[in-house]
Amino acid sequence: MPLLPTALVLFFSALMLWLGFWQLKRAEEKQQLLDWLAQGKQLEVTKPGDVLALPRYSFVQLTGRYLPAPQFLLENKVRNKRVGYEVLTPFAVDGWPGAIVVNRGWIDASDWTPESLRVDTTPRSLRLRVDRSPKTGIELGNVSLKREKPVQKMLYFTAGEIDGVIRHQSGGLPLLLAQRVFLLDDAAPDGFARQWKPVIMPPSRHIGYAVQWFGLTVTLWLLYFFWLRKLRRDREKPNPK
Repeated sequence: MPLLPTALVLFFSALMLWLGFWQLKRAEEKQQLLDWLAQGKQLEVTKPGDVLALPRYSFVQLTGRYLPAPQFLLENKVRNKRVGYEVLTPFAVDGWPGAIVVNRGWIDASDWTPESLRVDTTPRSLRLRVDRSPKTGIELGNVSLKREKPVQKMLYFTAGEIDGVIRHQSGGLPLLLAQRVFLLDDAAPDGFARQWKPVIMPPSRHIGYAVQWFGLTVTLWLLYFFWLRKLRRDREKPNPK
């Protein structure tokens, strides 16, 4: 039995089997996450670090107040084939040494005014979904915000620039949890168009990937045995004189 081809077959078989079982594990995790989100359970967090351990789209309840400025408009957000902005507003959480960013929803690009972005700054308790900060696949140029402007438009979510504006306009209050944006609950006031739909790969997709990896493993072994059989036959053929 040829040593090198056999070793390669064993190596790639082990790799593909591991990938297949990993996909099955991911399918189980996604199903558990979907079940958990469907229950709408609300988790309590007492310090910023707690949020980092929560699954994406978890519900939390935080008490504090909106900052009157700055307001950030994240550009090129399409809803029902119309272009608009997502309105991001800093929210100072009671007992935390800074502000988080709350996504208050979508507003049509042709409808917004500075007055429409005004928010009630009285203390309140907000029900929020934990989300990742928005990412852009390809960034064409840098974001540079003017720290004194109360309303800022930006193509990309740039934590450093946002932090600088918040600090400048709030008297030094920093941005907390730059890796997270909090989605305002659909029923909460002071919001715009919202219908948050978790973007989660369904468990069936992971199961499909697992079947593919297992199928490739079987195919690899069939080809290997076919090759061995052919190799044996070639060796058993009489040599012509």
